[in-house]
Amino acid sequence: MVAYAGSKNIYTATSTNAHYLNDENARKTIESGLDRLIISLDGTSQEVYSQYRIGGDLEKVLAGAAQYC
Repeated sequence: MVAYAGSKNIYTATSTNAHYLNDENARKTIESGLDRLIISLDGTSQEVYSQYRIGGDLEKVLAGAAQYC
């Protein structure tokens, strides 16, 4: 859908907590032509992050976000 919107000159953006970004998902997201990706970090320590994302893993999110840097 992102590629289709881009082909119609429609600006595309999405927000993610990056928990499920891996090499494949990061590549597909970049190749989709997405104009803006917002990565929300819900804490700067595992303790704080866990208050917002029950069962979430901050290190996994940071690794997923690093796919874009």
